[in-house]
Amino acid sequence: MSPGQGNYMSVDTRELLAKLQRDVEDEFAIYTARGASLDFVQQLVARELCVEMKIVSPTIGAALVELFTRGGWDVSFGTNAVEEQFNHIWLHRAAGLGTSEFLANPHIWTGSVPE
Repeated sequence: MSPGQGNYMSVDTRELLAKLQRDVEDEFAIYTARGASLDFVQQLVARELCVEMKIVSPTIGAALVELFTRGGWDVSFGTNAVEEQFNHIWLHRAAGLGTSEFLANPHIWTGSVPE
C-alpha cells in the first residue's frame, strides 16, 4: 500500500476524535469523528475570515457572516460555541494517540518491502 492509499490513523486517534465531538450519540461518533473535527477547523477559519474581512470591508464582512450562518456555522462572537468546544477538547488533553500503522510499518512509506 502506498502513502496515498489507505488510512494511517491509529484506532486510538479515531477514538479520541470521536470523544472530542459534542452532541453526538456514542454509537455514531466513530463514524463522524473526522468530519466533525474538519467542520470545527472550518468554523475557526470562517470566524477569522469574517473578522479580518470586516476590517477590510464591513459590507463584505457582514455578507460573509450571513453566508456562513446560512451554512450552519456559528461565526458570531456573541456565543460561546468555540470556547465550549475548546473546553471540551481540553478535557481530553492527556489522551494517548497510540501508534499509527504508517509509523509502525515504515515499509509502507519508503516503498521497501520488509524482509
